Amino acid sequence: MRPIQFLLMALLIGAAWLYFSRLRSLLRDRVIVIALALLGAYFILFPDRATWVAERVGVGRGVDLVFYVFALGTVFAVILLVSRLMRLESQIEALARDLALARARPPEPSRRASPPASRKLRPALGTRPAAGKAFDASTGGPARTAAGLDRRQAALPAKRAVPRRISRQRKASQ
Repeated sequence: MRPIQFLLMALLIGAAWLYFSRLRSLLRDRVIVIALALLGAYFILFPDRATWVAERVGVGRGVDLVFYVFALGTVFAVILLVSRLMRLESQIEALARDLALARARPPEPSRRASPPASRKLRPALGTRPAAGKAFDASTGGPARTAAGLDRRQAALPAKRAVPRRISRQRKASQ
């Protein structure tokens, strides 16, 4: 045996030992690794057999055949790793979605200052607000902004936006 054959056999045995001792895999993957390790050991111990096989399949040298098989195996391994990565990402996404739904809390109540109960404008029972008016279910009346303006009035230019209670007082005094 040549010195390179000892080195290659040691590397092959070390790689196989690492695979079987550290990595968990399916049975079919283990069978494939065993077959490849045995084939590799055979071609390391009898390199002229690789050349014989290469000539029979139409490749010039045994080294070229081994390189082509290695390249195809690498492409296959990359495809398997990408498919596994995609499957893991979808599982993580589903777990994150479930966790977010499990930890969800109802929204906290609004902390804005509401007008005193005497000032709250409530519609008569059985009536609905006019079409197009915003309705605030918490106060039972029209929706108001922080300045006490009706939302429709708040959208108007500043000179025309008058707080609703002031305009009602003016109407009452007329």
